[in-house]
Amino acid sequence: MKRKHQLFGRIAYDNFEKSQYFFEQPRLAQQIEKYLESVLPEIKHLDGTQTLKAIESQHSIFVERAQKIYSFSHLTFQEYYTAKYIVDNEAKGTLGKLVYYYEEDRWREIFLLASSLLDDAGSFLSNLEKH
Repeated sequence: MKRKHQLFGRIAYDNFEKSQYFFEQPRLAQQIEKYLESVLPEIKHLDGTQTLKAIESQHSIFVERAQKIYSFSHLTFQEYYTAKYIVDNEAKGTLGKLVYYYEEDRWREIFLLASSLLDDAGSFLSNLEKH
């Protein structure tokens, strides 16, 4: 289950950062394959499209909005998984990078969610205040 959440977080963050809320199926399938290859290098010929269909039917995180156009089933899921990815990858500088989006309205929920996911939000809020 942890790997699924990491996958959802990676996709959410990569796309939210680019202001993308809708994803073409080939690109989304490629993102899934790339992630799976990084965590399961011993498995050859991973099929991102098949995995996407399984995620869609089993978890309802992604839905097909139009022919071969997907999105998270609700924006809240994309925001949550973006915030979770940022907090989980804090060591890679994702949390420090977040302060640069402070004045962008679309990042508001990400700030709130990330703050709530942190064990101690004090240093994050202090850094935000300095910015």
